[in-house]
Amino acid sequence: MSVKIIQGEDRSIKILLKTSAGNAYDITTISEISAVFKNADSSVLTKLYTSGDITIQSEAGGEITVKLEDAETALLALGNQSFEIITDLNAAQPTGERRIFQFEKELQVVKRLVS
Repeated sequence: MSVKIIQGEDRSIKILLKTSAGNAYDITTISEISAVFKNADSSVLTKLYTSGDITIQSEAGGEITVKLEDAETALLALGNQSFEIITDLNAAQPTGERRIFQFEKELQVVKRLVS
């Protein structure tokens, strides 16, 4: 799923969440989805479904889109980066279920050639 982002551009990233068996992960009953990226200063950028930063394209198919603004991509760490998608079922409940999907080195962040 490798994605290239040029620092300072608006970008929407389509992501397919899969089970360990390789099947689509059903997100029909999910209460929150977070996308976590690493910034150049070692802080993290977190995008949330409940804030409108993430849209669900297919609940049963586990397909989401994460929207990154130009000011956010400008701060991302350069190079091949990893990121995580975290899903929470009933996040406000003590019995809630959390899944973490890791995308290792799937994001290539590059500088603009002309700025």
